[in-house]
Amino acid sequence: MQKHNETEHWQECTIADCSFKIKDRAPHDTVGEKGACSVCGYRALPPGPPEVPHQHTYSEEWTAVGASGHYHRATCEHSEEHTPLVPHTYNDEWDETCHDCNYVRVVPHRHTLVETEEDPATCTEYGSIAYWTCTSCGLIYADSEAIQEIRSEMIIVNPLGHKFVGHPEQQPTCTEPGWEYYETCANEGCDFTTYKELPPSHRTIYGYSGKEP
Repeated sequence: MQKHNETEHWQECTIADCSFKIKDRAPHDTVGEKGACSVCGYRALPPGPPEVPHQHTYSEEWTAVGASGHYHRATCEHSEEHTPLVPHTYNDEWDETCHDCNYVRVVPHRHTLVETEEDPATCTEYGSIAYWTCTSCGLIYADSEAIQEIRSEMIIVNPLGHKFVGHPEQQPTCTEPGWEYYETCANEGCDFTTYKELPPSHRTIYGYSGKEP
C-alpha cells in the first residue's frame, strides 16, 4: 500500500507477518500535475501568511496596587496581563495622594503648632506656662518642636501665695503720721499691704512765762 507524509512516500505491506513491511521509501518530487509528487500524488499546500504575534492593548488609566505602585491593565482578552509595576509619585514626604493613580497613602501626621504665650501666676491668681497646640490633632506640647507632649492640666500654674514681710509700728508725732505694725508682700509686682496710717497727734502745747501770778 502506498503511504506518505509531508516529506516522503513508501510502500507498506498490509500482511501482518511480512518480512518486507516497508520498501521504496523516497522523498517526494514535484514533477506531477500542479507540482504534485509523480509517485504518490502528494502536493504540499502553499505557505500561508506568517503568524503575527498577539499584541496586548492596555488601558490609559492607571490601576493602583496598594502601596507598591500602579500599572496599566490589559484591555484585550488577556485581562490578567499588565504593564510593569511602577512606584507612586508624590511631591514630597508629606504628600498623601499619588499624582498618577490617585492612590492615597498614610503619611506621618505633621503638626501645625500655634503658640500660647506664658501668663505668669500672681500671688492670688492662677497663671499658665507657654505651650504649643496642634490645630489638626489638638495635642499640646511644651516646646515648638512638638517633642514633649503635655496634658492640659500641666499648663496651669498655681497662685504663688504672698511672701510676707513685716514692718514695725511707728508712733505718730504731733505733726507727722505714724502707722501700726503691718505686712507687705515681697513678690515682684504684688501691692498687698496691711498698712494702716495713724494720724498726727496734734497735741496742744501751752507756754509758761515763769512769772508768779
